[in-house]
Amino acid sequence: MSWRQGRKHGKLLREVGIQLENVKSVRDLAKHVVSDFVKVEGRQFLEDDDREYIAPYGRVVGLTKFVDYLLDSYQQQNMLTWHNDTIPSDEIWVKIVGDHGKNSLKFTLQIANIDKPNARQNTVVIAIAAVKDTHKNIERFLQGGLGDELFALQSHSWKGKMLKVFLNGDYDFLCKMYGLSGPQGTYPCLWCLMP
Repeated sequence: MSWRQGRKHGKLLREVGIQLENVKSVRDLAKHVVSDFVKVEGRQFLEDDDREYIAPYGRVVGLTKFVDYLLDSYQQQNMLTWHNDTIPSDEIWVKIVGDHGKNSLKFTLQIANIDKPNARQNTVVIAIAAVKDTHKNIERFLQGGLGDELFALQSHSWKGKMLKVFLNGDYDFLCKMYGLSGPQGTYPCLWCLMP
């Protein structure tokens, strides 16, 4: 919401007797909360012709702490579920999704142990950059911390429950992630070595 929209809505709400916090104080608080987990920097990526360029890149730092924070929050709100024992009671399933859309490459995180884990409000962007989703750019996307933190997440536990991490995305993204050439390649299958 823009500053102008915020002022307009605030004025309308005040007219009916609802007092809101100052918009600036709310945004300042959000900056403080976000600064605990988010890092933004310029990072080198590649154009289609392999020319390097710098693009803004933002990601969650301290991913295991961030996931602990999410799980604590979900537990406090009684949102955690094991879907009638579909998920083992000693596991938390974490889905990492890669996607390119609206001119940016994004990695998102979803906790499967809640109702409607695929809903927009239950999906958290953990990394984003305005780059094309080539294999080389995905490699650069994961360098400098995010890749290591995803590996660390696989051996992490929360309150005695092991985290099980799943990588997800469309076929195009998964092929690029694994360095495969796609359906026309020698090895088109993501899970086997059958030509």
